[in-house]
Amino acid sequence: VREGAFEAAVRIRLVARDGTVLIERRLLDRTEFRSPIGEDLTSARNELVEDLARKIALALQSDI
Repeated sequence: VREGAFEAAVRIRLVARDGTVLIERRLLDRTEFRSPIGEDLTSARNELVEDLARKIALALQSDI
């Protein structure tokens, strides 16, 4: 494989103690990797996880 990509979807739901749904979102992300420049499945997966974590934090921050 000289080039590849990962795509991921995460569904987040934040529920208050009384059962009220405070946040419900589906977040998508995609990352690509290129073997000729030293990227691989591991680096692509790490990048994807970091990007999704940042998107989750931003979603939690902006809606509360």
